[in-house]
Amino acid sequence: MHFLDTIKLHLAQLDEKTFFAYMGGFLLGLFLIISGLFYYYYSAVDDLNEQVQELNTKRTKMRALFERETLVKKQETEVNKMLKEDENFSIGSYFQKVVDKLKLTPKSAIPGNTLQIEGKYREYTISANFSGENALDMKQICELLEEIEANKRVYTKSLDITRAQATPTKLNVTLVIGTLLTEIPGGS
Repeated sequence: MHFLDTIKLHLAQLDEKTFFAYMGGFLLGLFLIISGLFYYYYSAVDDLNEQVQELNTKRTKMRALFERETLVKKQETEVNKMLKEDENFSIGSYFQKVVDKLKLTPKSAIPGNTLQIEGKYREYTISANFSGENALDMKQICELLEEIEANKRVYTKSLDITRAQATPTKLNVTLVIGTLLTEIPGGS
């Protein structure tokens, strides 16, 4: 209490100009302290908002990666199931059955390269050429592609169509189809 009495006595002895100078200094100091607190508060809030936005962006990317991983695992399970259903599948004999069914005769059917895919599967391809007197019309091409697409085990890898020079209604076709087979343990 003695401290407050000395301040009260000191303020009572001041003249009006000095009193307002002290009061202005006090208010200015109080204003600067409050301004500093507001600045600190809003800069901290801004930093935290930036961190939250960055975390949300990372969370969205992680969610997309997890969804993609789930999809890939599902597709891998489906592929493994499909491959186990017919372990003795041969793309050459399958292609020959399709060609016989559609009554087509390829000029050549050459087994393509065998590629290792991520250590789990091997990709086998076959390249067929329909040209010259064995050229196809558009209907035959569509039927051939439709028959290939009907089998989940086989896919069209590439298709090259050019107009036959000898017969304008016929098309020269080079078709590459592929399939996946499981990797044989111990084989290379």
